[in-house]
Amino acid sequence: MPRQSSCIFPLALAILMSGCASMGDDRFLVQSLDGEAKAAALADRGAAIYNEYVARDAAYGRLEEVRKYFVVALRFDPSNAKAAQYIAKIDNFRADFVRSSLKAARALEAKQKRMPDEDYRMVASIQAAAQADPQDEDAAALAKRYAKLRSGLVEAYAAQSEAAAAKARDAKGTAREDALAESYIAAKRAAALDPSDAAASRMAKALAELRVVIEGYSSSAGKLAAKASFEAAEREVARIAAIDRKAEGAFVADLAAAAYDLNLAWAKSFESRQRYAEAAAKADKAIAAKRGAEAVALRKRIGDKVLAQKKKTDQQKAAASAAASAAASAANATASFDAVLADVDRRIASGDAVGAKEGIDSAAALTKEAAKLDQLDERRAKLRTVVAKLYAEGVAAYRAESFKSAVELLQAVVLVDADYEQASDFLAKAKEKQRLVDQYSK
Repeated sequence: MPRQSSCIFPLALAILMSGCASMGDDRFLVQSLDGEAKAAALADRGAAIYNEYVARDAAYGRLEEVRKYFVVALRFDPSNAKAAQYIAKIDNFRADFVRSSLKAARALEAKQKRMPDEDYRMVASIQAAAQADPQDEDAAALAKRYAKLRSGLVEAYAAQSEAAAAKARDAKGTAREDALAESYIAAKRAAALDPSDAAASRMAKALAELRVVIEGYSSSAGKLAAKASFEAAEREVARIAAIDRKAEGAFVADLAAAAYDLNLAWAKSFESRQRYAEAAAKADKAIAAKRGAEAVALRKRIGDKVLAQKKKTDQQKAAASAAASAAASAANATASFDAVLADVDRRIASGDAVGAKEGIDSAAALTKEAAKLDQLDERRAKLRTVVAKLYAEGVAAYRAESFKSAVELLQAVVLVDADYEQASDFLAKAKEKQRLVDQYSK
């Protein structure tokens, strides 16, 4: 491990004092800590800064600053494993990061003609490498070679950011949002190339103005969801997503939170109406946005209800099937073929296609005589005529927006012949239309 200057110790004491309780004598607390406790405090603070600024915010220019926490921690306690682990993590990460950044920069440098965006990416890669490791000679040489280009890009992005900000002040709606996003992206690029207070301030200002817009949409989405106006709320969340795309993911956390809240509320609404399939789909969307404990619990609860509902339905079907089988057996034992055939004729005459189909099937089970089977074929031909009439009436009812009638007519067609024309498709659409009518008429 490289030797560190003794001047680090005053820094270490200052760090420790900044982390102590505000009440009491901080200096006494620092002086009362032994070396092991001081090392632990430094390592904990360094880890927190690393996770906050380096891992989360990609502030690679702070790597050396963060590394000093762990270096000093080891000076106090050479056996502190956490400090040693973080030093290795920082050194390995920095070496890999600098290497990959310079590789990307050289690839762009080798191009005979670069687009403006490629100039930015090249200089940004060089700048990032130089900030991550100020001692790297290759990064320093490239930074010096392209210092003039970097300065020109900084000025251009700063001017673009200011112009877009000025445009935003006179714009409204999506035009203002577009201008603010442009101002933010340009300021962000300027700040990436020139980590000065002016560039950072410009970026923060544009970001703050966009955040006000985002918060407005988020608040509106919440209010609409509370009124069960979920489709309208979804449009507000879509606006947040649009701004996040324009701002290159600056509001990904805000988008996730808004999507989570909306889909969670939507799932609860479906659950309360026992529409479990839709509830499960919305709960899945909520979890995809953010794995919140409430959404996970809701999804499990819905799954349990779906299983219980399926079990109940299966039991009902089994009971109905058993009852139908028993009834059919009794009817077959007592009813004559002619009586059943007469009943089929009555049902065909009255337009009861489903009853006629059941009667024909029942009669077919009573005989194997060719003449009687021919009689059944005649009834089947008549039944097809009835089915055609019911189908035509069902389609006409659907087109006339009499969806309830359409469902009844088309349901009969499908029960007789599931593959008849487009009966299944029209039935499904009629059911959905009627569901919407029932929903919005409450």
